[in-house]
Amino acid sequence: EAKRRGADEVLRVDDHGFVLEGGTSTFFAVFGEAVHTPPLESDILDGITRRKVLQVARASGVAVVEAPIPHADLAAAGEMFVTSSTRGVVPVRRLDHRPLPAPGPVTATVQAAYAALVAAQ
Repeated sequence: EAKRRGADEVLRVDDHGFVLEGGTSTFFAVFGEAVHTPPLESDILDGITRRKVLQVARASGVAVVEAPIPHADLAAAGEMFVTSSTRGVVPVRRLDHRPLPAPGPVTATVQAAYAALVAAQ
């Protein structure tokens, strides 16, 4: 259904309305200048890419918050991105029908830091 409607990715949301992750990715939302992502206790994948993105975000001076994200709060997020081992850091350009800056300044910082880490390995 999501592909038919033009989506590249879907968000999994739990029974309590909290965002978990994408169908094939880890989800991040930017509120203010802080990157938020669901905690591992939410039963999300503890992936290597997720760990590396959190590491480079912190090293770049970006605040990181690992806490549940209510789906209803996404309307207040200024930026969003997803990550995976095959795609790296990918800005979300649209959530449902709402366009987003892609990449926004925080996402661009994390994207560049992650790309530099991968290039150095």
